[in-house]
Amino acid sequence: MKSSDGPSLTALYTYRAGDPIPARALNQTNRAVERLVGGVAPPRQVESPSARPRTARFQLQSISADHLVCKTYDGTTVGDTNINVAKPPQLRESNTAHDGHTFDTFVGGVQRTADSTEVQVIVPNYVALDEIYAIRDLRGGTGVTDAPEWLDLNVDARAWAKQAT
Repeated sequence: MKSSDGPSLTALYTYRAGDPIPARALNQTNRAVERLVGGVAPPRQVESPSARPRTARFQLQSISADHLVCKTYDGTTVGDTNINVAKPPQLRESNTAHDGHTFDTFVGGVQRTADSTEVQVIVPNYVALDEIYAIRDLRGGTGVTDAPEWLDLNVDARAWAKQAT
């Protein structure tokens, strides 16, 4: 079966291992592939430059159950507007169970009771005026309705730990 563009595609693939392949045959294969994919744009990973995640520096003002209240900070100047930044998922009060343990009796967003017996605190603790680095424009959001845009990157590696006695 022949077409006006040359031999059929099945005729292009009749070579055996070790057979020399003439340039004419390779060029025909290239033209066939170009016809198949002609007009198809390459895949795009990001829909637009504005959809790319970006990071920013903040100064901590106060702590809530699932988010931090912050202001923009450039190392010298503190912004005027409060911005809610979601805590990392493991540090949120809404995370009431993990790895077979249950958590209750949260205090001030920085203390909890694990399995009704062990008092835990966030280490290192959050302190007013701490620098917080956060990311925004994540696909799927932050998971916190009070802080839908920004998520703390937790560069200080904060985690829950048993409170010293």
